[in-house]
Amino acid sequence: MDESARIGKNNAIKEHGKETRIRHASMRPLCVELKLDLKCLNRAEQEKLWHYFTQCRWLCNYLISLPESDFKSFDAKTRTITSLDKDGNAVERQLTMPAKFIQSVYSSLKRDMASLAAKRRKTGKRNGKLKFRSGYNAIELNQYRDTHWICHGPEGDKNGKYKNTFHISGIKRPIRVFGMDQIPDDAEFANAKLLKRPSGIYLMLTCYIPKHEGNVKLGNKPAIGLDFGIKTTITTSEGEKYDITVREPERLKGLQKKLARQKKQYEVTSDLQDRGFGNTIV
Repeated sequence: MDESARIGKNNAIKEHGKETRIRHASMRPLCVELKLDLKCLNRAEQEKLWHYFTQCRWLCNYLISLPESDFKSFDAKTRTITSLDKDGNAVERQLTMPAKFIQSVYSSLKRDMASLAAKRRKTGKRNGKLKFRSGYNAIELNQYRDTHWICHGPEGDKNGKYKNTFHISGIKRPIRVFGMDQIPDDAEFANAKLLKRPSGIYLMLTCYIPKHEGNVKLGNKPAIGLDFGIKTTITTSEGEKYDITVREPERLKGLQKKLARQKKQYEVTSDLQDRGFGNTIV
């Protein structure tokens, strides 16, 4: 790609992003949590998906260990990095995850460093550096239809397949998800995050819906007071009465009678014996 074509492509991306931001300004953001059903993947694909989090941890610690000049000149196309194993030995690691994931880890660290610098300028105090991470539990998916996409609703894809599935870059097979019923039909999908938890992998998806969605105003209705009494269980301010009784189960009655007939035995400690109390049963 020559220079003019590259500039034209970048300008088209900027214009498209500007139109998207203007459209989202008139909509309401909605964040939903979906759980991935990894049973639809084979073993190799499951291990590959879990290994993405490990590679992000390797890359994050590698970037933190770099000098400032090397960090600024880091290339997202890098595939070979150096990290420490559990014994503290330097080991070369190969990154097989998509380049967008590498860019998201790099951008996340840049934001963290900028936040520390802003705090240092505001307070005038020296703050600490970023620490190495023992785990990486959130992967940013910042470009819909590139890093991830969703087939939502009964129609599925263009061939009518893969209904209510999630697709992630680097994994060919679609992944079933639970919780699609939270998403309205007219929602527009945006960025997302992959979350690693002990119970599995979750997707925190951000979508935009029209502002009128879910904001239907109720009419002005009079308030009703409730009186909880003894003779009548509930009496409303409009004079309506409701007798609601919850019967005790027979087993509970039997246990209460058994408890009432039991005698309690108190253990007399040495302190009570010194004060003249003996072993008594009440």
